[in-house]
Amino acid sequence: MLDAATPTWTWPEAIHPRIGGGCMGDGHHGWAAAEVLSFVRDLLVREVTGPDLDDPTPTLALSSLVPASWYGQGWEVHDAPTAHGRVSYAVRWHGDRVALLWEVEPHEGRRPVVLTAPG
Repeated sequence: MLDAATPTWTWPEAIHPRIGGGCMGDGHHGWAAAEVLSFVRDLLVREVTGPDLDDPTPTLALSSLVPASWYGQGWEVHDAPTAHGRVSYAVRWHGDRVALLWEVEPHEGRRPVVLTAPG
């Protein structure tokens, strides 16, 4: 998807499956850009419901899907807005071991949130 973006980081309404260029609708389609950004956000910080639906535990999944090319490299997310508050985190590598540093600035009156890193 990033290869199909324009220099101003917008996307066409549709992309031709063989040639990879825009082939339909607006060249700078608003909902297409919003969908790409939503996809990326869900990969970095995704809000999920706990296993018990009677008392769902607020849970945030950090780095749900990590591309293999990111292994061994660090990355950071700063002040990601969620329903539970702002979340920041960093991934650092120490040889073949990975470390996750995180901070949650909760909204007032919200329950504690559980963080997971499924990726």
